[in-house]
Amino acid sequence: LTLVNKNRSFANPAFQLKELQPNEHGDWINERNDAFAEFIPLGDKDDKSNKATFFVPIYSNGLKTQRDAWSYSFAQEKLSLRIKSMIDFYNEQVSQYQKAKAKSTPINATDIVSYDDTKISWTRALLWDVEKERKHSFANGTIVQSTYRPFHKQYLYFSRSFNEMVYQLPKLFPTPQHNNLVICVTGEGNLGFGGLISNLIPDLCFTKNGNGGSQ
Repeated sequence: LTLVNKNRSFANPAFQLKELQPNEHGDWINERNDAFAEFIPLGDKDDKSNKATFFVPIYSNGLKTQRDAWSYSFAQEKLSLRIKSMIDFYNEQVSQYQKAKAKSTPINATDIVSYDDTKISWTRALLWDVEKERKHSFANGTIVQSTYRPFHKQYLYFSRSFNEMVYQLPKLFPTPQHNNLVICVTGEGNLGFGGLISNLIPDLCFTKNGNGGSQ
């Protein structure tokens, strides 16, 4: 800025310009420090057999319930009642489907079930369960603490039946009695990088909303 103020114009012959050449990484404004490449990587997602890493991690997305309003709550007892009510309604819909199927085949679950948002939140996997005539029951021990958002704990109904995608989380948190720490980072497609460590099951949007979620 001092040079610009002194010389006033690029047309001034005294204004000596320097042509910037990009380095091998394509950097030309702020050149990166090549020492970064010498650091020990935390893990290698492209080559999971690579043992020359700080960890040999299990990679997983955060939990994707597809029915957060049903699966999360600050009150454990209210969560239990809410889930039990939804399961009862779901089983009623399976019975309705069975009766309709006995009268007419083939038939789709989407043509039979009730889309009452005050009673259930349907997803593709749950509709498939209806068509398989699979009934569910409330499982004891499946209400656990979770990290729903940064520094924001809630009770969670952790169940393969009513969480759309659990990914590798059952391996990382097999029971509430198993202690573990997971490093959660923003996934691909997110703007900016963030990292948090959690000792509880993290939600898909724990570190970031939008594409990529939390990994």
